[in-house]
Amino acid sequence: MMPMNEPELNIIDMLTACINGVRRNTYKQQLIDAEYEFEQQSNNYRTLGEQGNLFQIKPLVTNRTENSVVLAGLTKRDMIRLYEYYLREKDIGRELYNTLLASTDKCPFCGGLGRSRNLDHYLPKAFFSQFSILPYNLIPACRDCNMEGKNTNYAQTQEDQILHPFLDQPYFFCQQWIFANYTHGTLSEPGVFDFYTSPPDEWNDIDKARVNKHFSDFDISIRYSLRAAEEISDVLAQMEYFSNIDEFKSTNLEPVIENAPFANYWKRVMYIGLMNSL
Repeated sequence: MMPMNEPELNIIDMLTACINGVRRNTYKQQLIDAEYEFEQQSNNYRTLGEQGNLFQIKPLVTNRTENSVVLAGLTKRDMIRLYEYYLREKDIGRELYNTLLASTDKCPFCGGLGRSRNLDHYLPKAFFSQFSILPYNLIPACRDCNMEGKNTNYAQTQEDQILHPFLDQPYFFCQQWIFANYTHGTLSEPGVFDFYTSPPDEWNDIDKARVNKHFSDFDISIRYSLRAAEEISDVLAQMEYFSNIDEFKSTNLEPVIENAPFANYWKRVMYIGLMNSL
């Protein structure tokens, strides 16, 4: 739900780095010979991703068939080893891994609540190992989103697709679809925020279902509410320094709303909810 610029690295950059780390000549030649097919797979992934149709890519193998051929004579085991050893561990590949990971320090899946700790496979490598080193498929993610939000799940229908930070259409990120209601508290206890989805009416049913799915899978409501609870006491304490509510809104709330990094940023949504309640 937080957009990212497309990765500067391409599949050939990744493949070349992996090849440079391989010592076994037979395996190295297999990778060299597979370059064209790697490119074709990358182009197909990007096209389907921009169309919101990555669900159309069917898993080539099950979670257990390690020796199944998935791309140009390369097996699932070969492809996963490319990522886990030649990209993530070997010196040359690790430089590219770190470049992708450093493209953002905020996790795009949860809107920047968590810090990016590792690269998550949007289409999990356990079932789509042909994309194990594809930059478009490697999303910097926090541990909560990677291990609990996504895990090895993948969409089998269009409406079940979570948002893709690199490839999904801009309106998912520049239009607001997360909102908050604020319930006022007492003098001793601050109120609480209830975050919920309300996609624009003009969106089609599939797009609405997709953002609802994303919101649910990554526990955005609870995680946004917890962050807002940490913030609200300090925000309300500042009200006493203003002669009226309108001055407080224009000075303390509106600048945060206007300068938010993206439409559904937790603090922006929180401040809109608070402003509407005052």
